[in-house]
Amino acid sequence: MAWLNKYSSNPFVRNVAVMFSGNGLALIVPFLFAPLITRLYTPAEFATLELFMKILTPLIIVGSFRFDLALLLDNEEDEAKNLLVLCFRILIIACLIACVIAFFQTEVSVFFNNEGLSTVLWLLPIALLFAGSYSILIRLAIRLKKFNLLAMNNIISTGGNHFSKYIFGLIGTGYLGLVLGQILGSFISVIGVFSNRTMRNWIGTKRKVTMPFGMLMRKYKEFPLYNGSHALYDELYAIVLFSVISIYYGEVELGLFGFAFRYLRIPVQVLGTSFAPVVTPRITELIGNKKPVRDLILKSELLFLAAGIVPFTILFFFGGEIFGFVFGDNWVKAGVYAGILAPWLLLNFAVSPVSILPTLINKQASFFIINLVMKLLVLVGIFYTATNEYDIQSTLILVSGVNFMLNLILLIWFLRIADSKIDS
Repeated sequence: MAWLNKYSSNPFVRNVAVMFSGNGLALIVPFLFAPLITRLYTPAEFATLELFMKILTPLIIVGSFRFDLALLLDNEEDEAKNLLVLCFRILIIACLIACVIAFFQTEVSVFFNNEGLSTVLWLLPIALLFAGSYSILIRLAIRLKKFNLLAMNNIISTGGNHFSKYIFGLIGTGYLGLVLGQILGSFISVIGVFSNRTMRNWIGTKRKVTMPFGMLMRKYKEFPLYNGSHALYDELYAIVLFSVISIYYGEVELGLFGFAFRYLRIPVQVLGTSFAPVVTPRITELIGNKKPVRDLILKSELLFLAAGIVPFTILFFFGGEIFGFVFGDNWVKAGVYAGILAPWLLLNFAVSPVSILPTLINKQASFFIINLVMKLLVLVGIFYTATNEYDIQSTLILVSGVNFMLNLILLIWFLRIADSKIDS
């Protein structure tokens, strides 16, 4: 039993266990509610939710310009407090931009070929305020190593999100219910963070202005310049992908694809966000102490690859049957699409927990260029298949195949840059 005591007393292992146990429950909640929710909403209504989220997510990135990532660095506390204030000031500006977009809700709805957007887009500034705030506060919670808070908060917010969607579905609110459920989940997350005394005290403590905001932005300019551009490009890429499917294949096909993509991404997001908050400070610590990083990166990638290979393989072969049985006959095609996407998302599952590595070792520019080139290839292929009247399955095979190659390249490249950091 000595080995058990050894690992249970290790803070890193203990924090990983806390995050996995809490977020494991958060992973289960969406799948418990999904069979109920899919029988209350149509694929077209899910298409509206997906497009709404695709408009919202780039605004969340703009809402901090990724300066929130600088909170993860080993900088002085007063400087971190100033970074937090800077992020929230930028978020207010982003909310004003969201108000402008919401004003043109009819035009946006026509552009995306989705009438539901004209019903829900007025909620965009509210959704951004809560989701953007939580995105910033997550970085602070990681800095303060409040892993129990993050794990519990994820369970409560996920439960609130899906339970409210179910209740709104029973009432018959349609598009509006799905979007309101999403907003309520973010609102509950923010309330959960502020319920923690340590977080409140840290935020409420008077800060000392160590440098003007302009100088602070110049000091951390790499975050918006590289990481922000990278993240924004990823989301714009997703908008183009979803737009092409909506415009060329219709909102029903978009709803089926969006549903498959969303529920396949849940394990990637939940388990990835369970591990990433713990592994990020560990990588920072190893780099600061000039200790090897490669072993940690390799073990992390192999752990997630091993965890995902069985479920994603089953989905690859039996996606249609599984989705039809669990979610209902209307969602069989979504299962077929899930099977096509499975190889890509398996490798993305392995990459996601350590994707912060380029940021921590100043390789953000290279990371952005690799991602830019590969996804440009995807977009070119999408336009070709859509405009030449290929069916949607051919388009999705192309998307999955190129993204599979991208994530394979990243798996290998992360190991190489971990070595290069040690050698430098």
